[in-house]
Amino acid sequence: MDYREVLKEYDFIQDKEKFFENLVKPKPVYFRVNTIKENKENIINALLNYEDLEIEKSEFIENYFIVKKGNISKKPEHLLGYLYIQDLASAAVVYSFSKKQNVDLVIDLCASPGGKAILLASIFPNSTIIANDIGSDRIKSLIHNVQRMGTINIIVTQCNAKFFPFITNKEIDFILADVPCSAESNLDDYYNYNINKHKNFVDYVSSLQYSILSRAVDISYPSTEIVYSTCTFNPLENEYNVDRCIKEKGIKVLPVKNLLPNFSNGILRFKELSFDDNLRYSVRIEPINMGGMFLSKILPNKKEVTPDKSLAIITKDKDHIYQVYKIKEIDPSFVYESLKFFGIPLDIISDYFWFYKDKEDKISEIFVKSNMEFLVKQKGPLTVEYFGLKALRFFKPLKIYKPTSSFLTLMNRYISDNFVELKFDVNLLKRFLSRQEIDLSSFKEQRLNGFPFVAVKYNGLVIGCAVIKNGKIISEIPSSKAQFIIQNL
Repeated sequence: MDYREVLKEYDFIQDKEKFFENLVKPKPVYFRVNTIKENKENIINALLNYEDLEIEKSEFIENYFIVKKGNISKKPEHLLGYLYIQDLASAAVVYSFSKKQNVDLVIDLCASPGGKAILLASIFPNSTIIANDIGSDRIKSLIHNVQRMGTINIIVTQCNAKFFPFITNKEIDFILADVPCSAESNLDDYYNYNINKHKNFVDYVSSLQYSILSRAVDISYPSTEIVYSTCTFNPLENEYNVDRCIKEKGIKVLPVKNLLPNFSNGILRFKELSFDDNLRYSVRIEPINMGGMFLSKILPNKKEVTPDKSLAIITKDKDHIYQVYKIKEIDPSFVYESLKFFGIPLDIISDYFWFYKDKEDKISEIFVKSNMEFLVKQKGPLTVEYFGLKALRFFKPLKIYKPTSSFLTLMNRYISDNFVELKFDVNLLKRFLSRQEIDLSSFKEQRLNGFPFVAVKYNGLVIGCAVIKNGKIISEIPSSKAQFIIQNL
């Protein structure tokens, strides 16, 4: 049997054959440029240097592009986090939140692999984003992408979303509940599909989804906006859960700005079920040249908050932070002594919160966050898995601090000194990543000032750190990261 047997039950889809045709047709690849690291124009100019790649600006969402020819996932700009491959429908979920001038705290309850949380971090760079998920593999994938994209305002947590703690001392602006689902928009094989297994899974996952949505409402404040979303079409996972939440929690469904041409309204009837009239404000994104999604923007519609047994706080108290995480703040001027060689201004460095983990007598590693807000659990099952990018490491032989490759790519737009640029040759790039010694003659531009560690550029963008040794350049990019890039080029 194939998926068309499922579609037969969806009486709200008028032309089922056309719908199925759009569903199985290969979708275009969309990506967004990562303006955290560099401005849009410079990243796009770098991509235009590839003769085997053709891209076109999306007319619907800012900073998004469509790949017309070539494989952008194999380009170093993608592997190093200057762009993120993400479907327009997924982006529309994030952009459905209202535009606010001051956004301080956002929670993504089911964040892995991180695309939506990272987009939120880019849109609201001065906020704290809590990206939560559960399971070691999902957390590993989430942290990998957070680090790759250089998003230093994200805190990664692990907690069953059904029990995510109420934050007692800081109002939450937005909560994203992009819940697990039957993923009818992204099936591996639409022509060989187990219908009975599908129905059993929908029964299970619909209950799980409602538990997560219900928890989002419970931990929200009166002004918190909640976006509930799935990448499936089944009303039992979509309108049904929102309708149930209206009846049991008294939530209010808000209109969503029409961002894409394939937006349609939420449905009000399915088989014998009738849904609240406000479900018409929900959105179904049809799978036409992109993935399909359902989303509903919600206000909790409550006048007061009720803390429960699972609690956490956001703190800036240095003593409290040290007590929980054993970290200490570092003055930006200390960090500047190493970063000044790269032309990074002190005022830029001073905008960040710098710290080290107090485990040894010496400061061996220095980390950076966009602010000094930390999440501290008081009660409940939450674990904080990651915060802060490793920025500098103490190099014992020379008794100096060298910047990490991840941090140098984050600082790409500010690096004006002490760098070299490889010639535009992918084989030369692979040699460099393999830690082969590269003669200075292989670099199209050199701007050196005597500091032994340099930033290395390729195609106009920083790719990492290297050391100068006997007139040769040797990569300092971690071997695991370098091999990942080589294998995917």
